[in-house]
Amino acid sequence: FGATPIRGFIGLSFDIVGSTHYGWVEIELDGAGNHTLHGWGYEDQPNTAIVTPTTPVPETSSLALLSLGAAGLIRRRRKAA
Repeated sequence: FGATPIRGFIGLSFDIVGSTHYGWVEIELDGAGNHTLHGWGYEDQPNTAIVTPTTPVPETSSLALLSLGAAGLIRRRRKAA
């Protein structure tokens, strides 16, 4: 792997009371053998396909920058009023 973490989805199929269900797990692996589970889901209807989420989740640093920008806009409007 190297030093860069790898994040992705793993598809699953499993049996619930004799019926096949499908699901997914979003996991991150790093080069040190650590892993982080970021999300999971499964379809409660038997034999029905499921898709992984398509909306990208912003990284923590992106959320912090967005918050700082919003705070700056609010502060600027208060001074102008």
